[in-house]
Amino acid sequence: MKQVLIYLVLMLSAAFLPAQQEASLLPRYKIAINDGWSFSKGESKPAEENGWAQVDIPHSWNTEDPFEEERGYYRGVGWYRKVLNTNTLPSKEKAFIYFEAANQHAQVYVNGKQVGAHKGGYTAFCFDISEQLKAGENLLEVRLDNSHDPTVPPLKGDFNFYGGIYRDVYLVLTDEVHFDLLDHASPGVYVSTPSVDSAEATVELRGTVVQQAQETAEAALRVIVRNPDGKTAGTFSRDISLKANQNTFDWQFSVQQPTLWSPDNPALYQLTVQVLDKASSQVLDEIVQPLAFRWFRFDPDEGFFLNGQALKLMGTNRHQDFPGKANALSNAEHWRDIKMIKDMGANFFRTAHYPQDPAVLQACDRLGLLVTMEIPLDHEITDSLAFYENSKAMMREMIRQYHNHPSIIIWAYMNEMFLGRSLERDSAWMEKIVAFARELEQLTREEDPNRYTMIPNHGDFEVYHGSGLTQIPMIVGWNLYYGWYSEGFEGFGKYIDQAHEALPDKPLLVT
Repeated sequence: MKQVLIYLVLMLSAAFLPAQQEASLLPRYKIAINDGWSFSKGESKPAEENGWAQVDIPHSWNTEDPFEEERGYYRGVGWYRKVLNTNTLPSKEKAFIYFEAANQHAQVYVNGKQVGAHKGGYTAFCFDISEQLKAGENLLEVRLDNSHDPTVPPLKGDFNFYGGIYRDVYLVLTDEVHFDLLDHASPGVYVSTPSVDSAEATVELRGTVVQQAQETAEAALRVIVRNPDGKTAGTFSRDISLKANQNTFDWQFSVQQPTLWSPDNPALYQLTVQVLDKASSQVLDEIVQPLAFRWFRFDPDEGFFLNGQALKLMGTNRHQDFPGKANALSNAEHWRDIKMIKDMGANFFRTAHYPQDPAVLQACDRLGLLVTMEIPLDHEITDSLAFYENSKAMMREMIRQYHNHPSIIIWAYMNEMFLGRSLERDSAWMEKIVAFARELEQLTREEDPNRYTMIPNHGDFEVYHGSGLTQIPMIVGWNLYYGWYSEGFEGFGKYIDQAHEALPDKPLLVT
């Protein structure tokens, strides 16, 4: 928390320095622009200033109406706007607007021109607004729609689809040379640890540096690894030639005698990745990412192993809403929930049924919770190309945006897809779902071959196994309700024993 506060103080103080001072201070600025927005519910924007409500982000327009006596709640259009004065900002060549999430169809405008659109309410999106910004005051506008859309999951679920810009919004300022922010709103650098033990760990970096000048420039990449105490554990450098547009890199190096991460000892390192001008050694861009050294495996007979030791996974699911706030929680409130889960003795956490706030994953990294994260493909699909493409885009966004969080060990997709269906009556429809599961499985393993995949199912074993869905993911999850919808807790053991006998090669989780 001290590190976070120091960073915020430095970031805020730097934002108010004169432009001529700041260019030499920081290679990148990430400035929260949550305060001072105006909001209007409905398709038509009010012409008068008093027709707008004054709000701060995070914000939802469904804080009360889902819980009123009348059935239903507002699902439609809302407008947000904010005046941004660039004269108060650092002087940089590139400007991006970054939304951690907004539900669910966003169209973003700068000074009346649309700069981008995004479908999906649970992943981030980022647009380059460098050309649209001008000196002085600029009008940012967001048209947001949380209406039911048959092309966008979730189509149904046991949670509300609140509308609003309910996570943080940032303005990111960089030099012309920078790590790729437009790679599905990811950090632009992917960190993995393909080989780890207590003596040595291999760190692999993949990423993209963007340079928009036409001539080739000679640059260098530098990585600084800091241990959990903040001390430098290693510095690594290599040269790179930057051609026009995108420049990809793939790089491995080793860290000696790493402290291993676990729920009992969440030893979190820090990875600073820089791109430098080779001639002057000036840092052109810099990002900081979490790093942890751990290895894990699931065994269908013996269970889960972390760092070579058996570990019984115990945890909970969590939705992101709160009374009086809908899903528009502060980072501190997200941290409070994760701290509560950790304090109750859990070591495992399922983000049912959607990617959750970045603060949630930061808390899991720091506090020591292992995570399974999933997209909101819940119960239903629409048999259309648009739905399939939006679902795959959501999966890819989730993996790339959250890839560097070491707490994540499973990527999941689909939840209880055959609830209320039978093999005899619905076989044709179920075949479509199984075929789409194969596509998502292939996409996930290509994006991240180092983590496991999972589909959680409800308790009708015959329908899932008979359809072939249980054969697709690496792990099969079971949502079992003994002691809730079914009497008696003894049903858990009997069900899992039977499922394991039928699926001897699949690790099973009660999800």
